[in-house]
Amino acid sequence: MPAGFSKRRRWWRLLIVAVLLGVVAMATLPWWFPRVLEPLAKRWGARYTAYHREGYQRFRLDGLEYTDRSGSLRAKRFEAYVPTVWIWHRVFGSASEPFLRVDSWSWQVAASNAPAPPTPAASVYTEFAKVGRTTAILARWLPRAEFSHGAVHLEGQTIEIPNVTWSEGHLAAQVTLPRYGQSFSLGAVTTPLEPWKVDVAAPGLELRSRFSIAATDQRVNLEGAAFWLTNRIDLNAAFPRHGFLPETASVRANAFSIPAERLRLEK
Repeated sequence: MPAGFSKRRRWWRLLIVAVLLGVVAMATLPWWFPRVLEPLAKRWGARYTAYHREGYQRFRLDGLEYTDRSGSLRAKRFEAYVPTVWIWHRVFGSASEPFLRVDSWSWQVAASNAPAPPTPAASVYTEFAKVGRTTAILARWLPRAEFSHGAVHLEGQTIEIPNVTWSEGHLAAQVTLPRYGQSFSLGAVTTPLEPWKVDVAAPGLELRSRFSIAATDQRVNLEGAAFWLTNRIDLNAAFPRHGFLPETASVRANAFSIPAERLRLEK
């Protein structure tokens, strides 16, 4: 093989490598993203007041608004990885920060003047399957997220959600009902192919509960216990593939006591 041909081939290889590196560098730099994001947001029915670059990996939107038939979302601050970095961390699993942060957000549920027609196929079984598919997708494409200072407005009711964290199928949230002056903590582990674990606690009511939820080919099984003061209540239910009423259900408390002062009775 002539020496000149070998030399030219080596230079071509170097040129191809340099071009590929340049393409990768241009794709990973965030200069192009705001130019693409604005028209896409408008197409999806969203808008925002300002775009900010947070280094070369993240971006921030101020005054984000989104509306569809189900309601409207507003967020004072929306922060996330740019798409190329998002995909990189998703593939290689090296993210040290939440993929998404949303602060000072609210969801206004759209009012419905007419009741929604019943769906014959709807059931506890099908709804649990839908939620399971959604959490599986989130665990894959949104491994970590944080939401803070949120609220949901529904038919004159307000549910405050001070913080929510999501980390690879583990959910933790704080929920407050201002009208009733009560706060709750919620924890859930949505591991695929294993029973879900759900914990709910209301310190103000001295109430806590722990449940396990699992689906088989024929039904959804729920079992767990609620604890109030010194009392324990065991609950079990099995929901068939069709309908919302349980196929079997049981509630058992071997002993139950209420202090006299709770009933405002004299001892």
